[in-house]
Amino acid sequence: MHAIAQPKQLLFVCFFLITSCVSAQNKRNASSAKTAAGLKVGTELYNSGNYAAAISNFKEITTKYPSDSAYNALAYTYLLSEDYPNALQAANQSISLNDKLAASYNIRGMAHRKQEAFDLAIADFTKAIALAPQETSAYTNRQEAYMNKGAFQLTIDDCSKIIELEPTNQRAYRNRATAYFFIKDMDRAVADASKALDLDATDIQAYRIRAGARFVLDQNYDLALEDFNKIVALDSSEADHYANRAAMFMYKKDFAAAIADYSKAIDLEKENKDAHYAERGKALVFSGDHARAMQDFDQAIALAPSNSEYYRNRGRGHVYMEKYEEAIKDYTQAIALDPSDPLALEYRSEAYQKTGNTDLADEDMQKAQQMSK
Repeated sequence: MHAIAQPKQLLFVCFFLITSCVSAQNKRNASSAKTAAGLKVGTELYNSGNYAAAISNFKEITTKYPSDSAYNALAYTYLLSEDYPNALQAANQSISLNDKLAASYNIRGMAHRKQEAFDLAIADFTKAIALAPQETSAYTNRQEAYMNKGAFQLTIDDCSKIIELEPTNQRAYRNRATAYFFIKDMDRAVADASKALDLDATDIQAYRIRAGARFVLDQNYDLALEDFNKIVALDSSEADHYANRAAMFMYKKDFAAAIADYSKAIDLEKENKDAHYAERGKALVFSGDHARAMQDFDQAIALAPSNSEYYRNRGRGHVYMEKYEEAIKDYTQAIALDPSDPLALEYRSEAYQKTGNTDLADEDMQKAQQMSK
């Protein structure tokens, strides 16, 4: 009988272990099902733009059924609602539960980048790439962090890798074009911007980069203007689009067109109109309408009285009107605001010459030349 009792006890123990494992597995399955259901609800709230409700939903899930996916969903929603400290905290929780998930590092890197902690962001994106080297999202985020740091060759390298993995990745071509522009490789900037526009003919930034590269490359104002015309056609509500096109008109000496575009920029600009007034003032000077030019310079100075360049510009306007004493006053104010400006000294020297103050003129010219060395 004793020989028979031992197997029965063993059988009972095995049965207990099996049923316990099945019960634990069922609980895990139930937990996973509830997590999935909760995440689905949160995702629907997130997709509708109701971030506050989505965050509340995801927080409840992380409390009841903590998982890396739930914390990731919470972190990303915090990220989009611009709550970067909480996004970091949720991403850290996800990583503590599963340190092999690339998405967690990618989200944390984005939160670091939004807070301008670029080195921390790059470290996280690099970790995400190591975990998922065939995914392009972390490369995309890392190259933008490199761009923020001015590491343009590294930006180019990452964009090239993205293009290798996804040959039709429009954003990679556009961002590589931008990096080429900053390292002054204008031929490649034009080529990449053109490729980006082949993939998306509505990309305003690509047109802007190509226009700038074309201008620098061969002073081709007409091709640059074609791109700026496209930009204005795509978005006629942005003041800077008109101001940028006006600058091209200035180079072409089409002052009437420049004045019209600067006027449109002034109408559209809600804040910081001073720059547009100052630039329109220059165009008015060159067109011969000195009285209106002086009104614009006055307006620019009234809006930004500490901007030395505006006094220098108004001084030039006074010179065109042969009001040399008034010009000297403006140049003197420009120098007081920015003593390191050689142009203001040079222009005041010319005004002193016109008034017969040759000693002061020579003194200013010597200072200007010394600064320009």
